[in-house]
Amino acid sequence: MQSPSVRVHAGNGMSSQQEALSARCPRVTVLGSSSAGNGTLVRSGATSILIDCGFPPEYINGQMADVGLKLSDLTAVFITHTHGDHVNQMFVRRALELRIPIFCPTDIELHLQTQYTWMARASHRGVLRPIMNDCTEVGNCLVRTFPVPHDSAGGCFGYSIFSESPLGMKKVTVATDIAFATESIIDAVAESDIVVIESNHDLEMLENSGRPVWLKKRIRERGHLSNDESADIVLRAIDRSSHVPQTIALAHVSQQCNTNAFAVQSMRESLRKLDCERVTVAETFPFTRSAVFSISAGQKHETGVSCYSDLSAELQFRKTVALKQQTSLTHKSTRLVYDS
Repeated sequence: MQSPSVRVHAGNGMSSQQEALSARCPRVTVLGSSSAGNGTLVRSGATSILIDCGFPPEYINGQMADVGLKLSDLTAVFITHTHGDHVNQMFVRRALELRIPIFCPTDIELHLQTQYTWMARASHRGVLRPIMNDCTEVGNCLVRTFPVPHDSAGGCFGYSIFSESPLGMKKVTVATDIAFATESIIDAVAESDIVVIESNHDLEMLENSGRPVWLKKRIRERGHLSNDESADIVLRAIDRSSHVPQTIALAHVSQQCNTNAFAVQSMRESLRKLDCERVTVAETFPFTRSAVFSISAGQKHETGVSCYSDLSAELQFRKTVALKQQTSLTHKSTRLVYDS
C-alpha cells in the first residue's frame, strides 16, 4: 500500500486587525499523540489547560517552552482516562509539587485512587478537583465532559472547552481513544471551532499487520477509530452544526497500522462530500508538538442548518455562567488519579 501525498490547507491571509483578534482567541497545540503518550495544550487568554499528561514532565515542559510557557503556567490539567499513555506518574507527582489542579470525572478518580494510594495526599492539599455535573469552570473557560466508549477502567471521556473571545463564543473539542461513534460524541463535536479527534488506523493496514487476532478485534471493537469512522463522526457533527470547524487535528495515529497521509486523505475526501474543503485538516506527531491551531477572524463557514440542540453551545455556556454568578459554587477536592 502506497501512501498518498498529504494535503493540509490553512486559512487565507489575514489583515493585521484580524490577526490581532485571532491572537485573543483559543489556540490549541498537540504536544504529542500516539500509543506512547498524549497531551494537548488549549490556551485562551491567560488560561492554559492541558488535556492528558501522558509524557514525563521534562518532555511536556520542553514542548510548552516552544510556545513560550512552562509547567507552572498551567491553569489546570484534565484527564480523559486511566491508560498510561494519557497519565504519566512522574508528571502527576510534579503537578502535585507545583499545586496545579488536576480535574477528572469521579469514576476515573475513584478507580485510580484505589490503585495509587499515594495520590490521596492530593485530596488534603486541594489539588484534585473532581468534575461535578459534567462541567467545571477554569479561568475564563467552561469545560464540559462527555462519555467516550473505550476499554479503560473507570471509563473514558472527552472534553469541550468553551470560552468568550473577541470573535464571540468559541468551542474546542478533544476526543481520542474512541471505540465507536455515539450520539453524545457527535453532539460534542458539533458546533466546535477546533476539533482534535483520533484517526487511529487504516483498516486494510490493521488487517494485514502481524498483530494477533485478539488485538485486532480489541482495536476494532473496543479500542480505537479507523480513519473512515473518524471522518464519519465529523461529517455527522457538521450536519448538526450551524458552522463547520476551522481546524480538524487528527490524533493518536497508529505508527504501525496507519500513516498521517492516509488519515488526512480520508478526512479530506469526506469533507469534500459536504463541500467543506476549506477546513484545515492538520497532522499531529508522536514525539513532536504540532503546529499551533488558532481561530481566524472572518473564517466562519455557515452550513445552513440550525444548531444541534435547543440550547446551542453559547447558550449552554451563558446559562451555566449566569447560574454560577447567582450561586457561589466551589469544588471539593477528593482523591487524585493515575494508572499505567
